[in-house]
Amino acid sequence: MAVLLGGSSMAGAKATSNDQTISGHLERQLNASGDGRRYQVINAGVAGFYSSLESVYFTTELVHYKPSVVVVLDGFNDFWHSWSDTHDSADLGNWAIPNRSAEQQKHVAFFGGVKPRGQLAKRLREPSAFTRVFRYSSDLLASILIKIGIIENTPPARTVPSVPAELDPWPHNAAWLSTSGYGSNSHVPFMVANWQNIIGAASSRGMGAVILLQPFVPVAGRSLASGENEHIRESIDRKVGRVGTESDYRRESAAFYSDARKSLAELRESMADQPLIHIEDISTIFNEEPEPVFADVIHYTDRGNELLATHMAEIVKQLMKVRQERISDQ
Repeated sequence: MAVLLGGSSMAGAKATSNDQTISGHLERQLNASGDGRRYQVINAGVAGFYSSLESVYFTTELVHYKPSVVVVLDGFNDFWHSWSDTHDSADLGNWAIPNRSAEQQKHVAFFGGVKPRGQLAKRLREPSAFTRVFRYSSDLLASILIKIGIIENTPPARTVPSVPAELDPWPHNAAWLSTSGYGSNSHVPFMVANWQNIIGAASSRGMGAVILLQPFVPVAGRSLASGENEHIRESIDRKVGRVGTESDYRRESAAFYSDARKSLAELRESMADQPLIHIEDISTIFNEEPEPVFADVIHYTDRGNELLATHMAEIVKQLMKVRQERISDQ
């Protein structure tokens, strides 16, 4: 079994069907390889997820499925959530601090007393509260508490409640970590530390771990194919135009990936003696492909998903071979 972690690109946004997602292509290609194994691929990509959320998701829930290998495709969302011009980061004294997600902020608001009663039933029913493993038990608990009148069954809030600074110390804590712990105002050290958490959780259980730095526009450095320009132009205007200028986006994403590539190379070198770990920058993987691969700045066409899956398949097969040899030697 292989588990795939990532954001909406890994989840399959813009794919024309489930078969055309990265996971669909990968499972099909692995099972057609003729190596005698039967592969199952779990698509654990979640829209908006980045390395922090993926680390928690994998170490608290996905490890229980006991996969043979975990594949992580990251880059864009970590950049986006740490770009100080976006609403998903905290600009604290010109330091771009990766912020809490909207869901995390709602939890902070509730437990900090901003919403005294009304949101507990919703909190209990959310998979993020206790993970999906305990979904049904938390559903039952919420129903009982509503029935006996201890809490109210209110509809979910449509907006993220404002959290007073004194109730949410995270931006200041993150700034301190950046200054004292990492000595950098880049989010890249946070991302690498999250990757290390995933690798450690996998390695301690004898699983393979694959970390891939993903391609997106413009860091892919690719000359766009016919048919890509219009969609990418539209997505830049729509997504980037809400939070900054295109020139800022291009400059900041290039700086982020410059740091990310350097850190990725250092991480790969530090783990070169571990055959069940594969770390690679695949941000330029599409450069020789003539067909359209980008559906917008970050999501891929069916062809793009197929190319990524083909590359992943070779890595997964090699790690599975190493893993099987280790098991046989025991």
